[in-house]
Amino acid sequence: MAGTKKLIRSSVGVGGDNDRQDVKAFQQLLMAAGEYVKGGDDGRWGDGTLGALRSYLRTQLPPLEKTLIEPSDDVPLKLAAKANILIPLPGVRGMAGVDKLHKWFVDNNIKYQNGAESGCGNRCIYGVDGHSGYAVQTESRELRKGPLQMDCTTYANLMLSVYKFGNAHNAAYDGDCAKVGGTSTFHCARDRYGFQIVSRRNKDASGRETVVTDFRTAEQITAAVREKGPGLYALEAAVLGSGTVKHLALLYDGNVYECTNACTPNCIKHSLLDFMARCQKSNRFCYLFGPN
Repeated sequence: MAGTKKLIRSSVGVGGDNDRQDVKAFQQLLMAAGEYVKGGDDGRWGDGTLGALRSYLRTQLPPLEKTLIEPSDDVPLKLAAKANILIPLPGVRGMAGVDKLHKWFVDNNIKYQNGAESGCGNRCIYGVDGHSGYAVQTESRELRKGPLQMDCTTYANLMLSVYKFGNAHNAAYDGDCAKVGGTSTFHCARDRYGFQIVSRRNKDASGRETVVTDFRTAEQITAAVREKGPGLYALEAAVLGSGTVKHLALLYDGNVYECTNACTPNCIKHSLLDFMARCQKSNRFCYLFGPN
């Protein structure tokens, strides 16, 4: 699945398969966890990597003696946790799962990645293959030392997956969000999770009844949700006059869930009124996607 990642796919260590990509990933995990690996992540198993593994295992309680790591071993997962790039997933779907994961983000003061708002985000979140209770952050497709950081799309993408499935280990989820936003016709909530765009009735300049998909006030959104029915909705904030999508957030029961550098904390739950006031100040409207 595009949404999951094996930390290592085959055994590494003394007598292991030592596939170059697996050794490289394991070296990255060791370094991200604070261990020195002579030679860096060169993909070659040798005394430098073995020494780093032994150094890490001596810190375990009780200390471990191990020279071969299998994919089923919990050592790669523990290294990811020590590197601050591991996310515990709730394992329950619906708003119970969303609220539980959002609370974890808030409790751990997860920050917005600077530069992501201008298209320079390089973090992806993947479910850990074989461990449905966890997801892991990559940085420029590699396993690097944390802290964990999010952006609006990465946050909403993961939350939508949790809402529908309780995890990041399903056919709908994809950790790559590069094609979401801007002038793209790809919409994360619609094209990955089956949400439908919501429209509203309006009058044009001549007074004729028409149907539009732009929402400019909290009152318009509230009325549309009341008509369509309760559930989780996605809000795409776009620039007036261009339709360029600049932000992705989620809406449930009058509250917006989002990750943004415009608020503190960056992962925040607050009122739709506050969210739309911010949109209006920055000359934005919203596309609204809701349950089908």
